[in-house]
Parts: sequence; structure tokens; C-alpha cells
Amino acid sequence: MIEGDDMLHAGISGVMMPVLPGWEDLSQITVAAVRDGFRHNLVLTVRELCGRTVKAFIDDHIANLYGTLADFMMNLEESVAFGRHDGRLIDYEFTSNGDAFRQRQFFVFRGERVYNFTYTDLLGQFEANMTIMEQIIGSTRFAEDGPSNDRFEV
Repeated sequence: MIEGDDMLHAGISGVMMPVLPGWEDLSQITVAAVRDGFRHNLVLTVRELCGRTVKAFIDDHIANLYGTLADFMMNLEESVAFGRHDGRLIDYEFTSNGDAFRQRQFFVFRGERVYNFTYTDLLGQFEANMTIMEQIIGSTRFAEDGPSNDRFEV
């Protein structure tokens, strides 16, 4: 278990970058570990609803996945909570360069902002490691949530 000052946090603290007209914020944080030559990872990206409903945002996102990923197969879509974060979860499989992958995406909606956590692993190793995703997301804090106890246990 990592606690207090020993706790590592991803991100670039204290950095603000202007977003010019016509540009969009595609902020991203990636955490990963190498296992058997593959880097399983959790990526956090930030998007905007742009006036869409949550349902429309998720529907558009899934349609984009169907159109982008080879051999796309949807496993589930549901409302869930990880730690104190409520959101929408989608889980799917696809192939890329002959390898089979599985991804699980968790969306947290805060006003017009969408925080999209995407965990990626090889299909055959996904089940053994998906609790890591749930623990990291459950331990993630947003500035507006206030201080955390900074505990993380794997």
C-alpha cells in the first residue's frame, strides 16, 4: 500500500496551456506497466459534451468505435460506480495487427466535461488485471472533490 507523501500521482501539476479558437483540449494522462512484452495501460482523456446528452455522447462514441476498430464486438454498456465516481461503462473487444485486445471505458460526466478512462489489455490477460483499473479510477480525485486520504492498494 502506498500512502501520503509516498503516493505518486500522474499528471502535470500547475500547468495551464491556452486552447486557441478552433482548437480543442485533448488532454490525456497515461499510466502503464509492461508485462510479457505488452504495455497494458490506463489512459484518461478529457472531452466536452458540446451540448449533447449523456446518451447521445455514448451513442456517438460507440458508433465511432464500430467504424474504427477491426472485429469490434460490444460486451456491455451500463451505469456503474468506481469509488465515489458514478458514470457509464462500456466494454468491448477488437483486433489490431493480428492481436486480440479488450478495452473497458468508464465515463465520468461533470457539467459539460467528460472524463474518459480507457483500460487496454490483451484479450487473454484482461480479466486478471481489470481490478487494477477499478482501483485506480476509484482512487482518482478531481480538484472539486477536495482532499483525499491518498491511499491506494493493489
